[in-house]
Amino acid sequence: MGEEKHVMARTNNRRPSPTSDEIKQFASEAEIDRAIEKLKRRHTDLQELWDNQVRYDDQRRRNVEQNIQNAILEIFGPNSPEYGQYRNHRIWHGPMQMGMSPNEIQAGFLEGFNQTGMMLKGLMDRLEEKRADLILDLSARLMWHPPLRKQPVRRARSSHTHTTASNIDAGFAISRRVYAVMV
Repeated sequence: MGEEKHVMARTNNRRPSPTSDEIKQFASEAEIDRAIEKLKRRHTDLQELWDNQVRYDDQRRRNVEQNIQNAILEIFGPNSPEYGQYRNHRIWHGPMQMGMSPNEIQAGFLEGFNQTGMMLKGLMDRLEEKRADLILDLSARLMWHPPLRKQPVRRARSSHTHTTASNIDAGFAISRRVYAVMV
């Protein structure tokens, strides 16, 4: 028998780029608070690089860039506009060209600190806006819940129990407040 020839199909090993059209819907203020805290930690990391006068070729720079990218991914999701825009973020500002001198590269890196700081602040501002929207949505749901029907009052047969209209109205008001909190 002859040898079989195996033909390997050439495949593209690149993952398809994620779409950037899924707007993150936050479930609670606590989730937004955690996201803001995470971005504040990334801003602190950035500030530490600046304070320590880290060079562009220091591994700490790459660590901070990866932490920023991962934080955006974790907060907003892989298909979010935020992650789509910043998934390859680098601490850099200005043109990049082949053959740049180390001094030019360091200058672009240093100029990138302000840009990265403003980007993080912009993301935190966006989260604050989402928090405000969430609060408005919750209060709107509480305001427009369906009215409760008054239940018929059952008169007690015992002579020791006395039910008045004010007691019934007070109980109805309490049940409406409990329902509003639950919704």
